[in-house]
Amino acid sequence: MNLLFLIISIVEIIIELGLLIKVKKNGLKKDWHNFLGINIAVLISDIIIYQLLANTAIGLGSAIGALFVCGFTLIINILLLLIGFLMKRKIKKDKKNYFLTGILVFIFNIVIMVSVPLLVSKITINKGKNYVTDYLNKKYGNANYEVVNVYKNYENYGMWDKYLSSYYYEIKSDYMDETFIVQIDESLEYITSDFFLPVYYSLKFNLKYNLEYDDWSSDINYNFDEFNEYVKNNSENKNIEVEYLYKDFVDSWNNIDGVKYNENYLNENFGEIPEFNELIKKLD
Repeated sequence: MNLLFLIISIVEIIIELGLLIKVKKNGLKKDWHNFLGINIAVLISDIIIYQLLANTAIGLGSAIGALFVCGFTLIINILLLLIGFLMKRKIKKDKKNYFLTGILVFIFNIVIMVSVPLLVSKITINKGKNYVTDYLNKKYGNANYEVVNVYKNYENYGMWDKYLSSYYYEIKSDYMDETFIVQIDESLEYITSDFFLPVYYSLKFNLKYNLEYDDWSSDINYNFDEFNEYVKNNSENKNIEVEYLYKDFVDSWNNIDGVKYNENYLNENFGEIPEFNELIKKLD
């Protein structure tokens, strides 16, 4: 989005330069009003759109990039405005007011910078929905999985910047009354957390658990301690990492092979819910 606003701003700056050249050449007040309207519209847009870009972290460097883009266009437009006022003395009289141009430019900037991110986000979320439901069908069998909510997880980068790191899809299914959450990375290429099994077995064995999205931290709070203990108590191996069933699916990163998945416990193409005893054997 930073790049989109930069392109729009450059086009508008070129238009402003063209109008200033016409002001210098012809001295018509309509050209001055068109220039001034566009210039003021862009200056106001810079301030508003900076807040939008800085708080809409759709990629690494969003806040820093927004500061650079909006700061750059702000400085250029202030310089053009000063140059324009120096030329204003040579303007011929004209009773018409052309500030409507500035209003239209301002509306155009805001509409584009608000609607495009919303459209991109909707397309991305639908793509992720298809990926997640396909993953669940392959792993646990068809159960009419339905996305109830979609949440975004943000990570901090440095002191000031943040970026979108993953999506949380809250799902309901025919297998149980309660919902569960599946986490997918921001590029929609792999599942990083799948809380289906701990929710399913916690409900089946009347175990207390917690799984909810926290708006303040843009992350999920979960507690499956009773489930973890229940699994360990029924397993011969007391040192098993039960959390690998539902958390930290990415085992390691290899520069040549790319992402490696932890396949020690349950294959992604299993096709049904494993019986608890069968699950224990896989964990052992």
